Amino acid sequence: MFWLLILIFLPFRLYLITNPLLDNHFFRQTQTATVARNYYLNGFDLLSRAVSAAAGFTAAWYLYKLVYAVEKKKKLAYVSAFFFLAVPLSMIYQRSFLIETTVLAFLSAGFYYTISWVENKKKVDFILACILLSLGFMQKGMYGPFLILPLWFYFFKKTGKIINAKMMLILVIPLTALFIWQRHVDILNIASGHIYYTSGNPSQWLWNVGRLSDRLSIAQWQVRWQQLLNGIFLKPGLILFLVGLIANFPKKHNWFWLSFLTAEIIYFLIFFRIQSHEYYQLVMIAPVAFYMSAGLMVLYAKKYFLWSRLFMILILTVFLYKSWLNSQNGFTVDWPRYERLRQINKALPLNSAGLLVTPEYDWNSVYTYYPGRKMLIFDRHKADKKKFEELKEKGYDFVVLQDWCIFMNANPNRNFWKKKKVLVTGGSGFLGSHLVGKLKDLGADVFAPGSKDFDLRLKDKCRTVVKNQDIVIHLAAKVGGIGFNRDHAGEMYFDNILMGALLMEEARLAQVEKFVALGTICAYPKFTPVPFREEKLWDGYPEETNAPYGLAKKMLLVQSQAYRQQYGFNSIYLLPVNLYGPGDNFDPASSHVIPALIKKVFDAKKNKKNSITVWGTGKPTREFLYVEDAARGIILASEKYDKSEPVNLGAGFEISIRSLAEKICVFSGFKGKIIWDRSKPDGQPRRMLDTAKAASEFGFSASTTFDSGLKKIIAWYRKSRYIND
Repeated sequence: MFWLLILIFLPFRLYLITNPLLDNHFFRQTQTATVARNYYLNGFDLLSRAVSAAAGFTAAWYLYKLVYAVEKKKKLAYVSAFFFLAVPLSMIYQRSFLIETTVLAFLSAGFYYTISWVENKKKVDFILACILLSLGFMQKGMYGPFLILPLWFYFFKKTGKIINAKMMLILVIPLTALFIWQRHVDILNIASGHIYYTSGNPSQWLWNVGRLSDRLSIAQWQVRWQQLLNGIFLKPGLILFLVGLIANFPKKHNWFWLSFLTAEIIYFLIFFRIQSHEYYQLVMIAPVAFYMSAGLMVLYAKKYFLWSRLFMILILTVFLYKSWLNSQNGFTVDWPRYERLRQINKALPLNSAGLLVTPEYDWNSVYTYYPGRKMLIFDRHKADKKKFEELKEKGYDFVVLQDWCIFMNANPNRNFWKKKKVLVTGGSGFLGSHLVGKLKDLGADVFAPGSKDFDLRLKDKCRTVVKNQDIVIHLAAKVGGIGFNRDHAGEMYFDNILMGALLMEEARLAQVEKFVALGTICAYPKFTPVPFREEKLWDGYPEETNAPYGLAKKMLLVQSQAYRQQYGFNSIYLLPVNLYGPGDNFDPASSHVIPALIKKVFDAKKNKKNSITVWGTGKPTREFLYVEDAARGIILASEKYDKSEPVNLGAGFEISIRSLAEKICVFSGFKGKIIWDRSKPDGQPRRMLDTAKAASEFGFSASTTFDSGLKKIIAWYRKSRYIND
């Protein structure tokens, strides 16, 4: 029956198989491909994914054979293999070019042949067990040694002996192979100056194992639990697993499966920190798949054959469907970056070698895989002329700048802004205060009126503020979070559309040189493909809770294009993502997600509460731009961009609300529980911008990493809150 499993899962493994290795997990895939020289030279992405899919089916085949060898039940073995192939982690990584799938194939095969040798004492099983386990141990040393526990336990239970010579060899030969291979790799790393990656380096162990405090952290356990729940169990699978674990307890061979599961739990607890990379949990799927299968068999009643079979098919179908939904985030590709890398490949001589200079530290070999050339990576802080001259003499004859705009056009022109009269509406607000400060530093004559003195919903007030101004930057808006938008939908629409329409009209009549309008990411359709590209702005209706605000701000784009067409009025329209940073709005009634979560966490700490409640499920993703970066982007666009086509301003990444909340808890030192209020709306499912246009048109790219920016706003809030208290 195994051929039927191949027919079921082959379409899932072939899904987008021709995509380049530049998806969510591209850095690990392309590192593997870079080492495998045939892939490195020829870019066989299709073949590389096929290798991974074949290895996944191989591992499932040997799990099938293992379960049948131990339990002598074909249906149990078959369903175990089904769950092994069906969990979300397998859906994603058994079509990704990662070493994990081949490691699992070798370990599963070696595991089976060891059990078979214990049962039958065939010489060929003994030889295959030694060879295949050795290959599995050598490929990734942290996985295999934990399998010694269930293998030895099975031998002990079957023979009554603690050990014999051949069993000793089966266990010792793979460990010896691992030791020799690791020693060889350490010597190579030392010779290459890569001391960090040697097996004896304490920092390397800390990176993989972590500290005791990591295992005592509630926040980290919440992250790991969500990874296991969403990546392996799923809710129906968790129920089946628990049923199987309980029902299987008194059965004859349960001691073997319990030892197998225990070994993987020990592995998980020892290598706890590295589990933040979810693919390290692939090795744990096999015993979990067995117990899920055992749980389903309990619910399967032979006396109601037809209904039982239909029930089983329904459960498996639901599990497969939920797994497919959970795995979708693993199939996105950064197409603009891929195309840029391929252009490098076309432009350079075939046998050339060069240097890649990155804006910050980056060990990502994807940049050397797609150009198909030997390249050394430097961050710009370590790249100097003397070093480049030395490398040039060694044959490195070209330099590539990653995100070149950061090097070339990232800084505003002080001469352009000197004595320029600039009106900034909303200049006393969160973004406005940062923008006004930067403009003044550049020598601009800035006018930032307050809403109390100048109500921009009134035409005469708009006429007054634009008088004698060279540039108008319109930031003023009525804004808020999901709850505020929902409760004040009419105000959000009316006030924002009125302010924008009147101000741009009066700016045109006053012959202002340039009008800079800020829109909102809320203007994008609810189900815009990620990353959001400017040309998709009109492809649907915005997310309902944000629609009145988003559509009101989108009318600025319509007005800008219409005024350019009829009057030749120079106006531009920018679409920033959610901003964050020092000085943000922390009012619970109107704040956005980051300040709202920070306030919840600090309030909980102050009141000695052990939990916080957060709206929604935590599944939606968002992109965030540090406020200082946003201010620089607006200045660059005001100075260099003169078209009415919209331009995104963002950081080019996405993070789930769940992960965001967990980060804030960790950075704030809060060890309590996060409770998700699923009765509240999630908002738009995903948000992330394609930022290539901002880079190419006016040289903008975000320079503040998210972790760095998040720590800055938390530190600012901690300090300002302490002073206020």
